[in-house]
Amino acid sequence: MSNVITFPKGRKDAPPQSLEETVENINRLRQDTLQATVNVLATNVMVMLGEAGIDVMEEKYMQDSALLIESLTSLVARSLDLGHALQEFAETCFTIDYNEDADSIDYKYVIPSNEESED
Repeated sequence: MSNVITFPKGRKDAPPQSLEETVENINRLRQDTLQATVNVLATNVMVMLGEAGIDVMEEKYMQDSALLIESLTSLVARSLDLGHALQEFAETCFTIDYNEDADSIDYKYVIPSNEESED
């Protein structure tokens, strides 16, 4: 018989034991927040589109709906200092013009040519 008592490991409510663990917890919380926020936003947008007479479940709208959801994900991810593949696309393909009156912002969609992307 031993005098050593084995304590349980990995309690769910145990505080982080290192800086790395703290960073992992923060990143997990950011990811959870991202997913929860996008779920709410996407649901609301899809409902609003349905109310406007657009059946987003129709096959012809599926890819547009996917792009919309990924765009929302990219936007929310950026607000949480998380990366997303569409962020670079947006930075490359859109130019923003701020109007002097500051009441509106114009954007232009610019498709980069193959020559530009080879530079």
